[in-house]
Amino acid sequence: MNQVFQTTASALTTQVGGSHYKDMAIQPMEYSMANKLDACQHTAIKYVTRFRQKGGIQDLEKAKHVIDMLIEFEREKLAKKPEGFDGCSNVGMEASE
Repeated sequence: MNQVFQTTASALTTQVGGSHYKDMAIQPMEYSMANKLDACQHTAIKYVTRFRQKGGIQDLEKAKHVIDMLIEFEREKLAKKPEGFDGCSNVGMEASE
């Protein structure tokens, strides 16, 4: 009796619509998952990483837009913290912002 073994290629070795991620040493999704990034962080990294192979300046504009959204979300979170909060979220936030 012959058994047929089917191997499944990693989803990271295939790409639907181009090769701008598949050809990278590490794909943005791999990096994002390994570093537990949120959706905004991942999306900004994705656009910045691929802009030369795919969308050009428009991808950089998309990344900038996502970063602006992330800044808004982070400011909203900080505004909800109790007075005197001195957690890691405050690191890098300038008083003039």
